Amino acid sequence: MDQTTEVRNIAQVGYGGHAEVNAMTLDQRDQQVSGDPDNAHRRMLNRLSGPFAGLFGLASVVVLVALACAVIPIVFSLEQPALTPTSASSLAAKEESLMIIAPLPETTENKTELHPHLKRAVVEIATAARKTIRLNPELATAYNNRGNTYVVLKRYHEALVDYSQAIRLNPNLAVAYYNRGSTHRALEQYDEALADYSAAIGLNPNYATAYNNRGLTYRNLGRYDEALADYDQAIRLNPDATLAYNNRGLTYRDLALYDETLIDYSAAIRLNPDFATAYNNRGLTYRALKRYDEALIDYSAAIRLNPDYAIAYNNRALTYVALAQYDEALADYTTAIRLNPDLATAYNNRGLTYRALKRYDKALADYNAAISLNPDYATAYNNRGSTYRTLMQYDEALADYSAAIGLNPVFAAAYYNRATVYLIRNDRIEALDNIETGLLVDTDSTRKEAMKAIWEDLKSRSFNQWQ
Repeated sequence: MDQTTEVRNIAQVGYGGHAEVNAMTLDQRDQQVSGDPDNAHRRMLNRLSGPFAGLFGLASVVVLVALACAVIPIVFSLEQPALTPTSASSLAAKEESLMIIAPLPETTENKTELHPHLKRAVVEIATAARKTIRLNPELATAYNNRGNTYVVLKRYHEALVDYSQAIRLNPNLAVAYYNRGSTHRALEQYDEALADYSAAIGLNPNYATAYNNRGLTYRNLGRYDEALADYDQAIRLNPDATLAYNNRGLTYRDLALYDETLIDYSAAIRLNPDFATAYNNRGLTYRALKRYDEALIDYSAAIRLNPDYAIAYNNRALTYVALAQYDEALADYTTAIRLNPDLATAYNNRGLTYRALKRYDKALADYNAAISLNPDYATAYNNRGSTYRTLMQYDEALADYSAAIGLNPVFAAAYYNRATVYLIRNDRIEALDNIETGLLVDTDSTRKEAMKAIWEDLKSRSFNQWQ
């Protein structure tokens, strides 16, 4: 077996680039005090993330200010890291198809600022709450409500101070524990979030949304059985809890229980036919099952319901790539980037498509943009390295693979890819070391077996040459 064959065999198994898909988890803030939690969610979510022109007039501000002395329900929508691997169609040299679990660097669905009308309304509520606190500094609900306004403005640490004061004044105010827990979760302080959600549930055992959000937190920590138990309880308490069905579906998808996943997303859609997130997430599941036509239908439904849904465009593009419909894929990636210029994932994925089309300059430009937006983006370094390798710019390829490994020391594909460059340079010792390390960290059993055979063959022939 010559050196070129060795390199090709490793590339066939190790691949070089990988695309990313985006799933969404929905968090709820203080839903229990409203008559219909899910309707309240939809109303406030539309206010927080939709096009606001003309929606908030003076009357709306007056109503919001009047609520300042009540416990105000606020909905918080958070997007979670993507945990779905892309599907490799075969052990062919398709470097864009690497199976990898890679995070989406977004934390919220929309990174735009609050619309001025809504921002003014929130400021009015905060002002009213401050006045109430001055008049009655012992009123716990006023601190809770001001904390809610700080959350909407993303002033999380000030929100924590207010929720804590509300709890000091009224240790039995379950909603304050709940809201403080949601704020801790937004700050990725998961242990504190669990403690607060549990306290809220202890005070109100029927607090369905607290179970939902505690389930989200368990999922963040990879404690899937506990997450499922909490979603089950949320649904028992509120059979119409669309968000709990969506979130339980995500957890089933984490566990590759796709039948259960589809049942839950479909239940969420049945309960709320306008639930764009559930369509997006069901589309991800169909794509994982290679049911591409159904995936496209769901992504298109999500986009129809929310034309600004950048993530759905990104995910639909991935499905077009799987169908080799590259023009449609490029159009969707470009739309996703236009809607959210900070979506590093879309740049990475568009770069993969350009690379598949041998438009290497454009591929490099997109990887550069992804890395500029997220300097810790190991996936993009790996993919850029593969493009440099194709262009025979081996120093740059090695540097990028090494950067990917430095950012993610268990990135098996990057070790395999770096090994190919060492083989091209006839450095078999380094190549063997990299393959061996890749085998130690690789969790893909199929790829691992193939790489192990290559490693043993390469090691045997290297040993014979040394004799």
